[in-house]
Amino acid sequence: MRTVYSQPGGLSPFPLDYIIDQQGRIAYINTEYDPDAMTAIIDELLVSESAVEDFPPLAKRRLWAVPNPSNPRTTIRYSVAGPSPVFLRIFDLSGALVRNLINGKTQGPGWFSVDWDGRDQKGRAVSSGVYLYRFETGDYTETRRLTLIR
Repeated sequence: MRTVYSQPGGLSPFPLDYIIDQQGRIAYINTEYDPDAMTAIIDELLVSESAVEDFPPLAKRRLWAVPNPSNPRTTIRYSVAGPSPVFLRIFDLSGALVRNLINGKTQGPGWFSVDWDGRDQKGRAVSSGVYLYRFETGDYTETRRLTLIR
């Protein structure tokens, strides 16, 4: 995604969000912030494994959270290349486990999502701050940051 500010004769405070597909065609364009629509378009563009293989490395991202920062709920989206046990865990910055979202469930291939409600394993609301979410499947592991604002 790229954000462009345009208006004849000057700059505009309104962003123009767009997604360009592999052939250079505009797949999505909007003057409003709509992350759900953009995510749906991106998911459609990445439906086949061959399409993912053709994308540049930065577009092969297999894990992201929307929204980030969150207040207090966020959806973590991820892809699995083939049938494999999946682990998705939330940690605080000290490395302590906060919550197991997925604990070894076999999934794949495909795109999946899970919600985190900002609560720990015992159902208690966690404080505002930066957390890490760690995704493991097969021989692939990725850890990313997530900011929770209450």
